Amino acid sequence: MKWTLGDNAVDGIRFVLVGAGSLLVLRLTYAGIHRALAGSGGDALATACAAFQHGYWTTDPYMVVAGAPGGVGPRLALAMVVSVGAASVLAFTVYLTLRLARRAALPVAVGTMRAALLLFVGWSLYAALMLPPAYARFAPDGMVVHRQASLFHEVSLPWGSREARYAWDQVQGFEIRSMADGAQAVARLTAGSDVPLTTGITLGVEDLVRELNLWKSHAGQP
Repeated sequence: MKWTLGDNAVDGIRFVLVGAGSLLVLRLTYAGIHRALAGSGGDALATACAAFQHGYWTTDPYMVVAGAPGGVGPRLALAMVVSVGAASVLAFTVYLTLRLARRAALPVAVGTMRAALLLFVGWSLYAALMLPPAYARFAPDGMVVHRQASLFHEVSLPWGSREARYAWDQVQGFEIRSMADGAQAVARLTAGSDVPLTTGITLGVEDLVRELNLWKSHAGQP
């Protein structure tokens, strides 16, 4: 008995195969770029920091990200949803405005949608892959703490950037603080305040805190 498939079934199978193949290619490309940026290895502090970079592409091995424990997949999904939603709202607003003005609305709205999608998707991909909303970098002369305005603490916005620099003599040390959903690494400042460095992940926090204290005790030299 010979099995035959209809045109719709064949098209459906092709669509699934093309979609799966595209996702595989994108995943392999992402993994290749991430591996190339991360390098072949590093010292103990770089290894401890790697567990807290959450899939962001970075050439700085001494960086930790606060938040974003879900990884790159949920961030990219949120970035796409936000981009399409924002572009749709903008295009619909343009369409209504031109309709009220009794002008040709549809071509302008479509053009607005395309331009907005290009702009929003471009920024969202950059933010989801390379710009964490909150991160800290460690250098021989101190540490830099960066905070960026964001959507849902996941996708950074292009405004609201704040950065603070602390020399090592301004940092008293590093310790672990308990949280409801895990533990966090905290920098204790000599001024009496604390700076959270990670959130919500227990695994690897002890190693990170230990290596940061060693780094500081050697004046920032690994």
